[in-house]
Amino acid sequence: QRYYEIIYQFMGLVADSCYDISATDEEKAAIGMDDPATVITFEYNDAHYELYFRSLQENGTYYTESNMFPGVIGVCSAETLKFLDYTLIDWVDKLVFQQYVTNISSMNITSDDVTVDFQLSHGVSEDGKNTPLYVNANGQEFTTEQVANFRQFYKTLLSVTITDYCVDDEYCKMSESELQSYISDKSNAKLILTYKTLEGKTSELGFYP
Repeated sequence: QRYYEIIYQFMGLVADSCYDISATDEEKAAIGMDDPATVITFEYNDAHYELYFRSLQENGTYYTESNMFPGVIGVCSAETLKFLDYTLIDWVDKLVFQQYVTNISSMNITSDDVTVDFQLSHGVSEDGKNTPLYVNANGQEFTTEQVANFRQFYKTLLSVTITDYCVDDEYCKMSESELQSYISDKSNAKLILTYKTLEGKTSELGFYP
């Protein structure tokens, strides 16, 4: 999601104002553009593009330049280029589970209270427009009503989002090494969700108190 947001910003990226249209190397150095804080490169239609950005100034703006127009220095607001100030968590998609139910062949949910193995199979309606879902849980075939309930449960999984990442702060008192040791022991997990796609790829999500 963040990736597409940034791509869309690039498509319509326009500087708020122009600082210089023919800046020399010395003039670039005077404003910190001789050693940009951020360089973004990409390929488009067989052309190589580079965008250079100075670190954020005290007035809340960035100087910017591109390899397509050397010497042309633009000025952009922090709001226009807010992705330059993203932390790691901002780049990570906040949805932790993103799979169409039609792409899942099996799921296993293990917690202190229950262990359930779901086997999913997908049919095709006569008109080819719908894909009926069939669910088997621990060997028991689900009724139509139970499948409907499973779909609601699946929607709940799709809505689980990350709110922040764990660092040594008020929300997480462990150091990075302590955290790695803690989550490596699956007995600490409140719940573990393992799922397998139709392509055969198996993934696991662990939820730790």
